[in-house]
Amino acid sequence: MAKAFIGFGGNIGDARQIITDAIVCLAQHIEVHIVNKSCFYQSAPVDAVGGDYINAVVEIDTELNPYGLLYVCQTIEQQFGRERPFANRGTPALPPSPLKKWLITPSVLRAPIRRLF
Repeated sequence: MAKAFIGFGGNIGDARQIITDAIVCLAQHIEVHIVNKSCFYQSAPVDAVGGDYINAVVEIDTELNPYGLLYVCQTIEQQFGRERPFANRGTPALPPSPLKKWLITPSVLRAPIRRLF
């Protein structure tokens, strides 16, 4: 099994509830075992517009390869109505994206890793 950390964040709607629901969706995948979950924390947007973000991180063990995990995360985003209408960062997520960012340990993935915070 591989270890991974997945960051959740949102600043539109009831972000705490959306993130909670997204974590439940992730936990329903048999190949994913949630080991630990951070508390929710609030942060101001960086290089973005809009209100403060609510954020959380989960630590998982997974049997999925990195691209399989990415597919699961993006599928959950789509279930929550995630759209990517903008080509660059710094724009609000429409509607809220509970799985905006992910980090997979370098020993598992030898591809660019997106910024977690």
